[in-house]
Amino acid sequence: MALAILSTFTTYGQTKKKQNERDTTKQWEIGLDLLWLIDKNHVPPTTLFVRYNFVNDKNEKRAWRFRLGVDYSTYDSAQLPNPRDNEIDIVAPYMRLGYEWQKEINQKSSYFFGVDFSAFYSQYKAKIVIYPGPNLLQATDKTWEFGAIPFIGFKYRPTKWLAISTEISLNFIYRIRREEDKVTDINFPNDPGGQSKIDVNDFTTGFQPISVINLCFYLTK
Repeated sequence: MALAILSTFTTYGQTKKKQNERDTTKQWEIGLDLLWLIDKNHVPPTTLFVRYNFVNDKNEKRAWRFRLGVDYSTYDSAQLPNPRDNEIDIVAPYMRLGYEWQKEINQKSSYFFGVDFSAFYSQYKAKIVIYPGPNLLQATDKTWEFGAIPFIGFKYRPTKWLAISTEISLNFIYRIRREEDKVTDINFPNDPGGQSKIDVNDFTTGFQPISVINLCFYLTK
């Protein structure tokens, strides 16, 4: 009976240890793309990168990836050269969701590959006084982008809490753009003035040999 009880505790202890070891592979990373520092970024500079690393049932390393952010800026006549009754507003939210497969090279380095799906929206609105005239330009430019981005990358982890990675990507982007401009004479506000519209739908592909350089910090060791 004593041997049976001891065997039970030993088996339980081994199972618990394996479970604990499995849990330590579930790690969160959070970081930023460094390419904006040299004005070579391909993603908006304000976006935040998050990666959730885990091991699946086959003991294979995988990760979910997220990149979220928004650019927002507004200008009034006090912020523009030669102050006039000018207003410019820009808002541009950005989101990417992806999945990656990971392969270890050694304890500190690994390579990975996968695919991201992206969504981007940009809205530009402006009211600008133009001289001579004076004329008022009212412009609206809206752009939607949807994409699939296969990638392959390399990650180096110098410490338990820090990692740096770089990626090569191939972009497939579908873009929808709607632009409307209207110019009216300020002295004759009831005059319909001149108007123009641009509607563009296009599909583009592009290869980026260095698409991002992520500096990430581990939230769990």
